[in-house]
Amino acid sequence: MVNKLKFCIIGFGIFGEKRLIPGFKGSRGTIHAISKRNIDEAKRKAAEYGIPLYFDDPEVMLRDADVDAAYIASPNKNHLEHTVLAAEHGKNIICEKPMATSIDDAIKMAKICKKNGVQFMIAQCYRFLGSCLKIKEIMDAGMLGEIQFIHTHYSFPADTSLRKWVFDKKIAGGGPIFDIGVHMIDLTRFLLQGQDLTNFKGYSWPYDTSLYPGRDVEASGSVLMRFKSGVQASVNCSFDAPFLTSIEVHGTKKSLYSRYFTIVEKDAEILIYSDKDFKKPEQSITVNNGNFYTRMINRFINSIENNDIRGDYPSAAEGLMNQIVLNGWYEGLSRDTIRSIMERI
Repeated sequence: MVNKLKFCIIGFGIFGEKRLIPGFKGSRGTIHAISKRNIDEAKRKAAEYGIPLYFDDPEVMLRDADVDAAYIASPNKNHLEHTVLAAEHGKNIICEKPMATSIDDAIKMAKICKKNGVQFMIAQCYRFLGSCLKIKEIMDAGMLGEIQFIHTHYSFPADTSLRKWVFDKKIAGGGPIFDIGVHMIDLTRFLLQGQDLTNFKGYSWPYDTSLYPGRDVEASGSVLMRFKSGVQASVNCSFDAPFLTSIEVHGTKKSLYSRYFTIVEKDAEILIYSDKDFKKPEQSITVNNGNFYTRMINRFINSIENNDIRGDYPSAAEGLMNQIVLNGWYEGLSRDTIRSIMERI
């Protein structure tokens, strides 16, 4: 039997139960320890899921020599602190998206991991989604012709979320832009891999604080990005609309459309159109998404074993580029400014 890489999870909560428990089950890794702020709750969850160790202090947990890697699933504002702790204890790191709440914090995270020689991955899980891999395959094969425009949308009613901190800018960094917009920013960049982002401009709509006191994040946002090749891409995201994920890719020959394409273990339908009226698809492709968290964890383990951070790997540099868009959403940044930031790591 092959020994599995032992992970600890910092900030084991609803996300850990819903996504990481099933994700690790099919992977080449295993959950060795978890931390929660409440030690009694940590003990209860460890017993429930058969996890050997539990802690209420991440630093104490990271001292365990048996732990090979840390999965950071804490609130966004804690990503820097927990990345520093894990890197200084020599642990390889998967950090949940967004990488940080600021560009400066993202740069510090990249540098501390490099200094300590640990692998660092941002959990941009859609890079490992069955539907997204198929869409990239279609694009790369030239089925659509030269790509002209990509549009993505992600919305859900965040009032239903148990993560109430997503409405607090100090903790989250932003609202739907930071929580779900980041997925579509990264996915767009992944689909256009190798093409430089040259500039972008974003807009947002705030919550009415008379109706929602204490919500200092945006309720919705949109951004338009332009790449060196001339491709334009837009992202819409919202905490104030029904659940929907969708993607459109328009090329010189054909167009592609998929709706509700991001659901774990579900089939996604990808429609290909050649008519200009976008009325009747000429082809329908069904892809099962599988458990893309499992694929992501296995990709991370491969990067440790083979020092392979090429291609689909969401590295620190990829995370920083996404962070630049997130934090620059409101004012937009030129290519020269983007380059000067990227040169800081």
